[in-house]
Amino acid sequence: MHSFRHISKAFQLYGPDRLVHVYGPTECTTFATYYPVRRIRADDTKVPIGLPIQNTRIYLINEGTLCEPGETGEICLAGAGLSSGYLGRPDISREPFVKWDVGEAREWLYRTGDYGHFLPDGNVIIQGRQDDQIKISGFRIELGELAHHLDCFPGVRHGFVAVRENVAGAKELWAFVCPNGDQCTSAAIREYLSACLPSYMIPAMICLCESLPLSPNGKVDRHALFSMHPCECNISQLGMDARKLCPHGGTSVRTEALPSVTRGRRFRAGGVSDGCGGAIDNQPPGACLEGHSIGSRVKELLLDRTRGQAH
Repeated sequence: MHSFRHISKAFQLYGPDRLVHVYGPTECTTFATYYPVRRIRADDTKVPIGLPIQNTRIYLINEGTLCEPGETGEICLAGAGLSSGYLGRPDISREPFVKWDVGEAREWLYRTGDYGHFLPDGNVIIQGRQDDQIKISGFRIELGELAHHLDCFPGVRHGFVAVRENVAGAKELWAFVCPNGDQCTSAAIREYLSACLPSYMIPAMICLCESLPLSPNGKVDRHALFSMHPCECNISQLGMDARKLCPHGGTSVRTEALPSVTRGRRFRAGGVSDGCGGAIDNQPPGACLEGHSIGSRVKELLLDRTRGQAH
């Protein structure tokens, strides 16, 4: 997925017909599509990957049927540049490389795992990876869309979105952010995302990081990132910034410092559950929740909720 913010800056600098947005997996030799960037409108959020290059064909397929404009489907490629499979690995070639009937012709296709849709003019908009389409609480979510809006926040230097299970085994959205300045806080990011996304797409956790660990191939190392941020309720989950912790070195959070907490309700859109709000609400006015015990207490609450017990 491209950085729309950076493409917009480049377009402002170079002008129309100086940028070409190209798309193509290694299995299709080099590039498969191209799109000369001639304009960027204020309401645009993505740049099309365009039309197929010479001797290349692109199909969008949904449940075995070719997609109409506007209908989302998997991007499949065909043509002279397409590989015949992975060398010496027929076992992993069978699923992505397939033969498919298109009209009266039989095509050799590569299933990219990317999803997109046709625009009325025939250009293709890529929406994200198949792996990035997840369902949480009955809502289907595109991680790429959330990552795009996260990247658009002015104070975000680098961002990464992932899904992981909480202590009760339920899926949650997590956002990891390398801030660019002190104004970029988890609360500010959450407020920004809440203004442009539905509540079910707001991350349950927004973690501020100095940097994102990378694997040898340059991608974000999820395992290392998750190891750095254990899956339990901490200060970030309560909407607090680590730079605002109590000066005595502990991690106490006063209940009056949590304006988003409402009695008997979920305390954060996209957050853990009503159980966490209840744990805070049941404290006497002015009481402190010691940070070292928050995680264990919430873990107990979440596990009890899965057993149908009330707190």
